[in-house]
Amino acid sequence: MVLTVCALNWGCNRHTSSNRLLIMSLMSPWPMWQHDPGHSGRSSYMGPDNPVLSREIDLCCHGLFGSPVVDGTDRVFIGSIRSIEYSSVCDAFDDPVWGASGLLYGIHKNGTEIDGFPFDSQRGSVMAAAIEDAPLVLNDGSLVFGKDDGWMYRLRSDGTVLWQSPADDPYNPLEPVDDNEQMIPSPVPGLDNTIVFLSHFADVYGPGPVADAAERACPGNGVFKTEGTPWYSKLYALDAGDGERRWVFDPGTDPASGGQPMVGWGAPALLPDGTYIITVMHTEQLPSDNYVPTSGRVFAIGQDGQREWVFPSGPDPLDYSLWTSPVVSPAGAVYIGASDYTYASTAKILALSEDGELLWSFEVDENTVVSSPALRSDGTIIVATQNRHLSDPDMRYGRVYALDDKGDHAEELWRYPDTGTVPRGFYSSPLVDASGRVYIANEPFPFAQGEAGLLLSLETDGSLLFSRSLDGYVHGNLALGAHGELYVPLHDPPRLLVFADQ
Repeated sequence: MVLTVCALNWGCNRHTSSNRLLIMSLMSPWPMWQHDPGHSGRSSYMGPDNPVLSREIDLCCHGLFGSPVVDGTDRVFIGSIRSIEYSSVCDAFDDPVWGASGLLYGIHKNGTEIDGFPFDSQRGSVMAAAIEDAPLVLNDGSLVFGKDDGWMYRLRSDGTVLWQSPADDPYNPLEPVDDNEQMIPSPVPGLDNTIVFLSHFADVYGPGPVADAAERACPGNGVFKTEGTPWYSKLYALDAGDGERRWVFDPGTDPASGGQPMVGWGAPALLPDGTYIITVMHTEQLPSDNYVPTSGRVFAIGQDGQREWVFPSGPDPLDYSLWTSPVVSPAGAVYIGASDYTYASTAKILALSEDGELLWSFEVDENTVVSSPALRSDGTIIVATQNRHLSDPDMRYGRVYALDDKGDHAEELWRYPDTGTVPRGFYSSPLVDASGRVYIANEPFPFAQGEAGLLLSLETDGSLLFSRSLDGYVHGNLALGAHGELYVPLHDPPRLLVFADQ
């Protein structure tokens, strides 16, 4: 099925043209990351009232960072980190095997694997292996996704490759411990048969927390560099039919960047007129030679790959980091989480007009918003937060807020808990079912093995519907099937949990 912008129920305005078509599948209950190109996180189906664990699907081999999608026949697809089981990360550094790539799993509703899956690209090694995004289900049942190997793929529903397209700096098997662009943010369907990806280059082999942790775990591993490399992202537009590149937008070459690279973590979002919205951050070189994301900007990119506007429009970026994906309301407002990268002050939710003007700013009590907002059908904004602290576990917590957009300001409708906080806070984004109830899982920060999490559901007034303990934590997002099945990806050991009503 081919659908127009209006059929997506996330907005039509004066710019919408009925002959410019989207290519995501309307038949799928959860066809992409956070459900739709505006990332509403809102399903047209009801979630479970009193869920029990109906299935637990073990996946190989080392963790899940990706998020599940559900197609029109209740099949689920999700990516994993690595296809080879190392006894330890030190073994991986000692013997970086080309082909130790992440797997894309296809799973029938009964929990059995779909013939032709899991898909293994046979590219990637050690730090460039995972599938961290959510696939995109197209109208013919095929799947589009990106990998940390720096390639973008389209598969038939039987797991065979229709096309594969590289970024400018893909994984090089001749240099198995070298950095490359990674396709971490999820793909988004655009207009005129276009699919866009935001790449992500992070210097995982340079000085910094990853190298420090690896050196502690595996002294003298010899694979990390002594000098850092700036982080950056590029926005790629591909033809959905053949994977041919249409254009590339590099925020680092835009005048607003000041000549400095900019990196993004969130998936692009689509305005009703077909404009792509991305959030990116400048990177700052610390005295340790470690590059870290700091101040952010929001770019609007037209269908021709040219910048239409940037926020802030002046010479100075926001003094906040922008980890979240943009979320677009039916009226074209753009909602963004803005975090204090020093962890010393409070975070904010920003609302921008479709022309890039600041409509309002709402301050939350915590210092970090890495979970993208979700939208109820009545326009209520659901925001989940973290309070991050690098050394004090008691200072790691979060809340869920419901905000009412009043046009020139936002008003808090409720917060959960009304008093107190949720331990460790939220990385996963909220999911909203057809009734407006919220489903969300918490996650520890910093990430650590053995950490457990919670699966929560909140009523429309913010009161607790249920809480379920998890024997792991959720790094990706939840998905909701057509019959009320809630799909929960546990990071380590990698498992896909399926909850349903009794």
